[in-house]
Amino acid sequence: MDNMATEANNSCNVHTRQKKERELTEEEKTFIHIHSPTTTYLLQESICGGAFGQVSRAQNTCTKEMVALKFTKNLTSAHREACMISRIHASPGVSRSNFVKLLDCFTNGSQVCLVYEMLSVGLLKALELRKLKPWSLAQIRPVAKQVQG
Repeated sequence: MDNMATEANNSCNVHTRQKKERELTEEEKTFIHIHSPTTTYLLQESICGGAFGQVSRAQNTCTKEMVALKFTKNLTSAHREACMISRIHASPGVSRSNFVKLLDCFTNGSQVCLVYEMLSVGLLKALELRKLKPWSLAQIRPVAKQVQG
């Protein structure tokens, strides 16, 4: 494992799968359950998939919050992604409202699960709504300046 992956593993607190003991409601029994060390997620529907992994809409059973649950088998890539998001949010002067929040990170069998806040519109949908017209430099510049530091 390279230094970046090792650092991400240490700083991003990737947990191993762990089941919680509690009674499920009838509604919960109709969905697939994914267990993290801190909560259980109910998969609702697949949102998209590709070379990066599979993303599904899910509900946190403790908070009832809807989340985006990303599954990937590439441990190194998942660790890098989680670490990068954590670093962005930890950077001084960065407006956290411009970046998606990583809520949880754990393994489920051979897959790494990254749990993100659910966005109202994803990047592809946003581009489709704009008829694939790119954003202007004036729209991108403030976010790019924050990432640059």
